[in-house]
Amino acid sequence: MTLEEAEKELELANILNPGKWINHSKNVAKIARLITQKTNVMDSDFAYICGLMHDIGRRFGKSHIKHTLDGFNYFSYKDERIARICLSHSFPNKIIKEYQGEIDIDNFEYNKIERYLNEIEYDYYDELIQLADSYGSADGIVQMEIRWVDVVIRNGINNYIIEKWKKLYSIKQKFEKMYNIKIEEIIGIKDCPTQFST
Repeated sequence: MTLEEAEKELELANILNPGKWINHSKNVAKIARLITQKTNVMDSDFAYICGLMHDIGRRFGKSHIKHTLDGFNYFSYKDERIARICLSHSFPNKIIKEYQGEIDIDNFEYNKIERYLNEIEYDYYDELIQLADSYGSADGIVQMEIRWVDVVIRNGINNYIIEKWKKLYSIKQKFEKMYNIKIEEIIGIKDCPTQFST
């Protein structure tokens, strides 16, 4: 998929199901590109495309966890790598129950997601989009914690959320150490914590 094709996909999705998720996707894409340009190890344009498309399952209407599977199914025959991002971005620990929101899928669909996640090993792009998703809101680029609170207010909290947040902090620290970067500096945020206590 080219950058132009991804932008057209999002434009069409905005017609089908307009909402704040469009700007959120654009901000996630921007963050993914900025980080990848700085690491200089992967394709920053592809990172941007992954950010634009990670929530594309929302083109089919309002949904919760179902948007991950809708996006996966939609892209399965278009681009398998992007299809994977549509599914992996919501599950840093590969645990479906850590999803914040309604489990609006049936048992067959639930098992399909679980089986797929268990079969893959997350790579740079999977973790990049999980990270970018934690910084990109509909209104701009914000601190992780601000984004997390926003999601909690809208979708509630569950027993798995602390481990999910710890994993996202871990991904952030991994990127910063591996590539000798400071995420917040790259994306234009200052004075954010870079470590957590356990």
